[in-house]
Amino acid sequence: MYENFRVVFTLKAVEEGKVKDDRIAIVQYSVKEQKIIHFTGELRVKFNQVGIFPQFQDFKTSTIPPSLYKQIGYEAKRYIKSQKNYLEVGTYE
Repeated sequence: MYENFRVVFTLKAVEEGKVKDDRIAIVQYSVKEQKIIHFTGELRVKFNQVGIFPQFQDFKTSTIPPSLYKQIGYEAKRYIKSQKNYLEVGTYE
Protein backbone atom coordinates (compact mmCIF):
# COMPACT_ATOMS: atom_id res chain seq x y z
CA MET A 1 0.00 0.00 0.00
CA TYR A 2 2.81 2.43 0.85
CA GLU A 3 5.36 1.32 -1.78
CA ASN A 4 4.83 4.49 -3.85
CA PHE A 5 5.57 6.76 -0.90
CA ARG A 6 8.82 8.71 -0.78
CA VAL A 7 10.48 9.75 2.48
CA VAL A 8 12.30 13.11 2.55
CA PHE A 9 14.58 14.02 5.46
CA THR A 10 15.92 17.33 6.79
CA LEU A 11 18.64 17.40 9.44
CA LYS A 12 17.63 19.63 12.36
CA ALA A 13 20.34 19.10 15.00
CA VAL A 14 23.06 16.82 16.29
CA GLU A 15 23.46 16.27 20.04
CA GLU A 16 25.94 14.41 22.22
CA GLY A 17 24.77 11.01 23.40
CA LYS A 18 24.91 9.66 26.94
CA VAL A 19 27.86 7.38 26.14
CA LYS A 20 31.24 8.59 24.88
CA ASP A 21 31.42 8.91 21.07
CA ASP A 22 27.63 8.54 20.70
CA ARG A 23 25.76 11.24 18.84
CA ILE A 24 22.08 11.70 18.20
CA ALA A 25 20.85 13.27 14.97
CA ILE A 26 17.39 14.79 15.02
CA VAL A 27 15.86 14.59 11.58
CA GLN A 28 12.52 15.82 10.34
CA TYR A 29 10.81 13.49 7.89
CA SER A 30 8.02 13.95 5.39
CA VAL A 31 6.25 11.05 3.72
CA LYS A 32 5.11 12.09 0.26
CA GLU A 33 3.22 10.58 -2.63
CA GLN A 34 3.21 12.54 -5.88
CA LYS A 35 4.14 15.84 -4.15
CA ILE A 36 1.37 15.43 -1.57
CA ILE A 37 2.63 15.28 2.02
CA HIS A 38 0.79 12.58 3.97
CA PHE A 39 2.81 12.39 7.21
CA THR A 40 5.47 14.51 8.92
CA GLY A 41 7.37 14.18 12.16
CA GLU A 42 10.74 14.08 13.88
CA LEU A 43 12.94 11.05 14.47
CA ARG A 44 16.07 10.68 16.58
CA VAL A 45 18.83 8.60 15.03
CA LYS A 46 21.66 7.50 17.32
CA PHE A 47 24.99 6.83 15.63
CA ASN A 48 28.53 5.89 16.64
CA GLN A 49 31.48 3.93 15.25
CA VAL A 50 29.55 0.66 15.56
CA GLY A 51 26.43 1.63 13.62
CA ILE A 52 23.33 3.72 13.06
CA PHE A 53 20.24 3.12 15.17
CA PRO A 54 16.90 4.87 14.53
CA GLN A 55 14.95 5.38 17.76
CA PHE A 56 11.65 3.72 16.90
CA GLN A 57 9.98 4.81 20.14
CA ASP A 58 9.62 8.26 18.53
CA PHE A 59 6.95 6.80 16.25
CA LYS A 60 4.70 5.95 19.21
CA THR A 61 3.61 9.59 19.51
CA SER A 62 3.04 10.07 15.78
CA THR A 63 0.01 9.35 13.65
CA ILE A 64 1.76 7.30 10.97
CA PRO A 65 0.69 3.70 10.42
CA PRO A 66 2.98 1.05 11.99
CA SER A 67 3.59 -0.45 8.55
CA LEU A 68 5.67 2.64 7.67
CA TYR A 69 7.96 2.44 10.73
CA LYS A 70 10.38 0.01 9.10
CA GLN A 71 10.54 1.91 5.82
CA ILE A 72 11.20 5.27 7.52
CA GLY A 73 13.81 3.69 9.82
CA TYR A 74 15.62 2.09 6.89
CA GLU A 75 15.61 5.32 4.89
CA ALA A 76 16.83 7.28 7.95
CA LYS A 77 19.81 4.93 8.27
CA ARG A 78 20.68 5.50 4.62
CA TYR A 79 20.32 9.27 5.04
CA ILE A 80 22.63 9.47 8.08
CA LYS A 81 25.16 6.92 6.77
CA SER A 82 26.27 9.18 3.93
CA GLN A 83 26.84 12.12 6.32
CA LYS A 84 27.94 10.32 9.50
CA ASN A 85 31.64 11.23 9.32
CA TYR A 86 30.93 14.93 8.78
CA LEU A 87 28.22 15.62 11.35
CA GLU A 88 29.27 17.85 14.26
CA VAL A 89 27.26 18.75 17.35
CA GLY A 90 25.06 21.76 16.69
CA THR A 91 21.90 23.03 15.07
CA TYR A 92 21.32 22.86 11.33
CA GLU A 93 18.73 25.13 9.73
